[in-house]
Amino acid sequence: MKLATLDCQGTTRVAAAVSGDRLLVPSLANDLLAGAAGLPLSLKGLLAEDGALDRLRTMVAQVEAAGTQLLDALDQAGALVAGAKARFCAPIPDPMHFMGCGLAYRQHLTEMGGVPAPANPVLFLCSPAAISAHRDPIVLPAHQGTMVDYEGELAIVIGRPCYNVAQSEAMDYVAGYMAHNDVSARDHTAEVAAVTVPVKMLGAWSRNVGGKQHPGFSPMGPYLVTRDEIPDPHALHLTVRVNGNVVQDVTTDDLIFSVAHYVSYVSHWYALSPGDIISTGSPAGVGMAKKPPVFLQDGDIVTVDISGIGTLSNTIVSNSGGTSGRLT
Repeated sequence: MKLATLDCQGTTRVAAAVSGDRLLVPSLANDLLAGAAGLPLSLKGLLAEDGALDRLRTMVAQVEAAGTQLLDALDQAGALVAGAKARFCAPIPDPMHFMGCGLAYRQHLTEMGGVPAPANPVLFLCSPAAISAHRDPIVLPAHQGTMVDYEGELAIVIGRPCYNVAQSEAMDYVAGYMAHNDVSARDHTAEVAAVTVPVKMLGAWSRNVGGKQHPGFSPMGPYLVTRDEIPDPHALHLTVRVNGNVVQDVTTDDLIFSVAHYVSYVSHWYALSPGDIISTGSPAGVGMAKKPPVFLQDGDIVTVDISGIGTLSNTIVSNSGGTSGRLT
């Protein structure tokens, strides 16, 4: 299934894609579809409740096989929303853990000057407050807005409580995948490259990671696609465009570490919960690595497209107030 979180007249509700570019909002179909009553309103709640995904799958099948009478009733109840008109929220706006990964693709290490491949995943915690949605603006912060870069990424969403699991079992804990743009203010990247003293490196790295935490700098979505729809997460085509021009174009088989490796590795320290997010890092083609570097400007439109998962689109906005909001 393709799952989403929608803003329905000020209330966030889980939704599922159905044929015809529509989204079924089960919580608005309580009297019309068996099993809709009592289904969690949030996607995180849906993942956490035993049997809830199967109930929703049954409802999606019922709608896709429905006749005109039921479809009209669902439409009148507001339970069927056209995808083009939907007000998307981030699929999981409030994970307990949101983990980023660096130095993740072989070609990216090459464009950075031949950086050696790490022996283990390079992890950093991200702020859930940076999470935003498909079609939300990405606001350039007034104090760090001149070196803002895109980073298209495949994000993993956890579906079950997960702690200290083996790689051989790790995929059983994956709920699905999302498109993610790990937007980054690059102000401190050069500092990381220049530092040679280990203690100073820690400070430089923390400032570099801080450039990813500005409000709205982690748009995700529009969909979470369940694991059963993605037979091999290492055979996906990831393409990033800025104003329609391709800037990143890779197959996820260039990832240094597998999805199972990431999940297992993170779970050795963190007790992961349904809805937690591990973003797997960005491939070659980042703006910082171009010669000369190319950074995002007011009015740029950035899209992250991952085959089988969907297209995430956001517009860059200059705002001296430094806050983010939704474009209408």
